[in-house]
Amino acid sequence: MSVSKPNENRTKIHYFRPKFLFLIILILFILTTPSGASENKSVEILYVNSYHEGLDWSDDITSGIHDYFADYNEISISTEYLDTKHYNSDSYYELLQRLFVEKYSSKSFDLIITSDDSSLNFIMKNRDEIFPKTPVVFCGVNGLSHVFQNETNITGILENLYITETVNAATGINPDLKEFLVVTDNTLTGESYRRIFEEKRTGSNSILKFTHVYDVSINELINKVEDLPANSAVLYIVFNRDKEGRFF
Repeated sequence: MSVSKPNENRTKIHYFRPKFLFLIILILFILTTPSGASENKSVEILYVNSYHEGLDWSDDITSGIHDYFADYNEISISTEYLDTKHYNSDSYYELLQRLFVEKYSSKSFDLIITSDDSSLNFIMKNRDEIFPKTPVVFCGVNGLSHVFQNETNITGILENLYITETVNAATGINPDLKEFLVVTDNTLTGESYRRIFEEKRTGSNSILKFTHVYDVSINELINKVEDLPANSAVLYIVFNRDKEGRFF
């Protein structure tokens, strides 16, 4: 397959974070290798977003992918939103699996792009049945499950939480700090971040106190922050949804 140069008469400036630029490079590499697609064949990409429209983080990724590849007429992108911030029960994932089978079992893609953990987990769990041998490029993933270690045709970008470095920087600025209020939410992302935090905090100053807050409303969170004693700091990791279902 050959990917032609974008229309040079169109002027468009793309602003990418370094990680996102690397994602684009990975995608182009896969699409231009002999196994990526046949010569002169149009390219079909499926982008699976873990969340919903209106979430800034994933909206930026969606816009970046569509805006960049809009310059390549032979590349067609289909987008699916899994909406897992609102729904994440086992029965919901079973419905999603049946929906994807109905929509895509007779359609083939040259590449699948996923953003964040939920979509990658969903695609890899169902790839053999629905998208056999289709290459997968992921981004925004907190850590690859051991289930994927022996998988082929998968590559992407992992996120990393610099817990020890952040705490050390804060205590370097204010040596009198004694306590951190660690803010996450009760979503799958928040649970993943809390697990990673506990794994990494062993490298932090042992005399510091870390208090987690996650299953709260936004008003309760504000009250907890206002009630913090002196020599405390907030370590904000993620808070996209409160316990009353409001999104931020």
